Amino acid sequence: MSTVRRTRLGIAVLLDPVETAVLAQVINEMSELIGSEPAAPDGEAWARDLGLAGLGEPESAPTPPSDPISSRLFPDAYTDDAAAADDFRRFTETELRAAKFGNAIRLLDSLPEGGGELVLDDEGSAAWLGALNDARLALGTALDVDQDTADELATLEVDDPRAPRLSLYVWLGELQDSLLWALTGD
Repeated sequence: MSTVRRTRLGIAVLLDPVETAVLAQVINEMSELIGSEPAAPDGEAWARDLGLAGLGEPESAPTPPSDPISSRLFPDAYTDDAAAADDFRRFTETELRAAKFGNAIRLLDSLPEGGGELVLDDEGSAAWLGALNDARLALGTALDVDQDTADELATLEVDDPRAPRLSLYVWLGELQDSLLWALTGD
C-alpha cells in the first residue's frame, strides 16, 4: 500500500510495483483524453513563440466538448450564457488543457520504474494533486459517481463489474488525500 509522508526534502511517496503500473496506465489514458495543447489560433502564434501567451486575442473559442468526461474536465464557465461561456473558453481552454497535460506528464515522469520511493517538491506535489484530481474526475464521471456511491460501495459485491474501477477511484482518492495531509501537516 502506498505511503505518503513529509520529509525535510519534500513529500515522499512510496509506491509498490503494482501501484506504479496502475497509476501510469490511468494517467497515460487521461493524458491521451486531455491531449496536448491545441494549436494556437493564428493571431496568437507569434505571442506564444515569444513567451507572451495570452496577449494576442484568440479569434474563436475551441469547440465545447461533446462527451461527458471531457465536459467534466473542461466545463462551461457560464451555463446560462452561451456567449459568455464561449468567450471564457476562448481565453482559457488552451492554457487549461496545457496545464492539465503538463501535470499528467510531470506525474508520469516522476514515477519510479518498478515501484519505489520518490520525493516531490512543491511544484511536483501540485502537479500530482492536479493529475490525481483530473483522473478522479474522469473516472468518477465514467462511473456516474454521486453522493450515494459511498453507500453503494459498502454493499458492492466482489463480482460486480464496477467493483475494480470503483476500487481504483477510491484508491486514487486515498492517495490524493494522503498527499494533501502530508502537504498541510494537519
